Amino acid sequence: MKTKKTGKCDLGLEPIYQYDLPGGGAACGYCAMSAVYRYYGLDPERLNVEALLGTQNSLPYNFPGRDTIESFFSNLGYGLEGTWPFDVLAVLHWHGFETELVSKNEDGLKGKIKEHLLSGHPILVLGWHFSHWLAISGFDGNKLIITDSTKSENVKESYDSFIGSDCDGLIFVSRSRKAKIRRMTTADFAKQYARGTQFCLQVAGSKMGDILSLGGDKGTWAGNQINNLFGYEEGTVVGNFINRIFG
Repeated sequence: MKTKKTGKCDLGLEPIYQYDLPGGGAACGYCAMSAVYRYYGLDPERLNVEALLGTQNSLPYNFPGRDTIESFFSNLGYGLEGTWPFDVLAVLHWHGFETELVSKNEDGLKGKIKEHLLSGHPILVLGWHFSHWLAISGFDGNKLIITDSTKSENVKESYDSFIGSDCDGLIFVSRSRKAKIRRMTTADFAKQYARGTQFCLQVAGSKMGDILSLGGDKGTWAGNQINNLFGYEEGTVVGNFINRIFG
């Protein structure tokens, strides 16, 4: 239901309660994605969305060096289950969606959110300090209608409260009726993973070069671990390449 005159818009996304699923504690991303898929008339189970997202695994589908990285962090006692932004973007692109990464600090954000919803398309949100996926299903005056997999029904929350404290970053999602499943190439995955990494760092408020700079005086803990995993020369080449692209 969309009514511009009264300041209301509700796309009617239906929440999927994550704790009804196996490994439900890590399933918020899959549930938010599923709510979006069903809104567009897509079957997330038939499309194998959960497996493609790697929700129950440690790292994203098709992630370079996945086995080595999983083993490394497992030995340190860290679990990385959940849904990563790079996989969200890759899977959405795979299934014919268009996405726009939007900062919570962007000028005119409130109007942009309302305009996107009124155009008939929902919004995915990474929130709760980088730990939870939600969706925005609409708005009612100054309140946003939130689809949250920890709740059985959609809830309304004031714009200032949600964007100010619960929201870390937004992904504006859209899909045309004529859209089809894409044939994904390595380059397609690489592009979406790069966008996902940009999104992570946008949420963290840092530049990619500040975090992934490798070698010399710029070497960081993250860079050193990558060098240890893949070899110093290879790690430095990758880091320098990333820095040239993203600064």
